[in-house]
Amino acid sequence: MLLPSAAVFLLLLCNDREVLGPWVNQRWLNILASIIIGVLLTLSGTLVVSTVFPALNVTGIAVVLAIALLVGGGGAGLWLEITRRRGAGPSWPRCG
Repeated sequence: MLLPSAAVFLLLLCNDREVLGPWVNQRWLNILASIIIGVLLTLSGTLVVSTVFPALNVTGIAVVLAIALLVGGGGAGLWLEITRRRGAGPSWPRCG
């Protein structure tokens, strides 16, 4: 159950130039990792919902969760692309 959230934080860490310098992930590797994390989130969400609501159709749950992830991921990607083109990248709070 914790694997998808840990994978998201690992992906964020693999894109931090302060930590990895020139060895940060390339764009194609980020896309591949995002697809894999999306599949993990879909499977994990399907497991949770089917455990809590055993009468629901598992295939339907997986399809709804996959569509929600695609819409959410597409919206987040669009937002990041718009902010990148404006030149004002996202301002993440820094620790330390």
